Amino acid sequence: MRSPATLFGTLRIRRVVSAVTLGFALGVIPHVGPAAADTPGAEASALEHDLFRRPPSDLASLSPGQIVETRPTTPVLDGDVIPDVRGWQISYRSNDTNDEAILAITTLIVPVVEWTGPGARPVVSQQFAQDSAGQHCAPSVSMSTASGDPRIFLDRNWAVAIPDHEGPRAAFMAGVSGGHVVLDGIRAVRNLGEGGIAQENPWAMDGYSGGAQPTGWAAQLQPTYAAELPLKGVALGGLPADPAVVARHLDGTPFSGLMLAGLAGLSAEHPEAGIEGMLNTRGQAMLREMRSSCVDVISNYALRKLSDYTTVRDPISQPGPASALRRHALGGAAPTVPVYSYHGNLDEIIPVGQADSLTRAWCSDGTPVQSVRSPVAEHVTEEILNHQQAVGYLADRFDEKPAPDNC
Repeated sequence: MRSPATLFGTLRIRRVVSAVTLGFALGVIPHVGPAAADTPGAEASALEHDLFRRPPSDLASLSPGQIVETRPTTPVLDGDVIPDVRGWQISYRSNDTNDEAILAITTLIVPVVEWTGPGARPVVSQQFAQDSAGQHCAPSVSMSTASGDPRIFLDRNWAVAIPDHEGPRAAFMAGVSGGHVVLDGIRAVRNLGEGGIAQENPWAMDGYSGGAQPTGWAAQLQPTYAAELPLKGVALGGLPADPAVVARHLDGTPFSGLMLAGLAGLSAEHPEAGIEGMLNTRGQAMLREMRSSCVDVISNYALRKLSDYTTVRDPISQPGPASALRRHALGGAAPTVPVYSYHGNLDEIIPVGQADSLTRAWCSDGTPVQSVRSPVAEHVTEEILNHQQAVGYLADRFDEKPAPDNC
């Protein structure tokens, strides 16, 4: 388990990041320029020339999860090397929302300390909250504690796989394709066989906020898409289960930039929805910036209305966008593995009601769900309060303890 000092440091970082981001959004802190992670020039150029990221001509002939290429990597978090681990990047075939082949990437991190059991070393697929439509914001390019932190699992001597769940289009809020990428990433790691990770290792999945949506979709799709995977449990918090509800909630708020980034992500995944055709001149410029920005979408686009960027009054209700949003709303099927669902009742970014509706649906379909709702927590404090408990929940599933269920 992580030491108190390490845990305190991580929570302090999260609080600072959140406070600064909110300060930019509200205008309390002046935005003097993009952070290094939000300057895409060098990173975008490197991505463009990285042959590892180019799909082979025969990609569609490969099976989902089949490896295309691998390379060793030195895992870096916030610019610092993660000590005492080994790392690999794996490119593999996955599927987009329409089951067309895409090239996906996951990063495997394995502690160098030997696993002493019992059983094989646990592995967690951790979905970072990328929360942007910029390809250079993917975890395989730059990992940041503002989006996720694998050390909470590495400190337990577990291995971690971190997929670029938004895929090659940076399709933020496209949960179906994200679920495919997550599950096929687990397949790819099992196929790789490096770091002592093979077919017998047990798996769990974890994600918060923007990382919870692909986690939820992977859990919901797994029984039919990847039934062979040895999943033991799922932890998800601050879940955007219904993108349409979340988008309407964010419109005109300090966090409206997340709504606009989601619009850019869905437009990339669903050109048939006609989203770009509904944008005015300001909207076209906004879309370009969304695809070249990371966390600064919040500070640059606070308190904006979607209608300011479109030629139609209520674009969310238009047939194309409405259909795309419905496609990525969770429900209609249910996970068969235990789920830990946590959410703050005062969440100002992702309303708790739409997550509660999904929890009730999963419960009615037989999923064992432990639902935790914090009465006084908002979005950031909820993760601080309950992520450790979520990890403990996964540890109990790895130990084969009976899953609690308060459905």
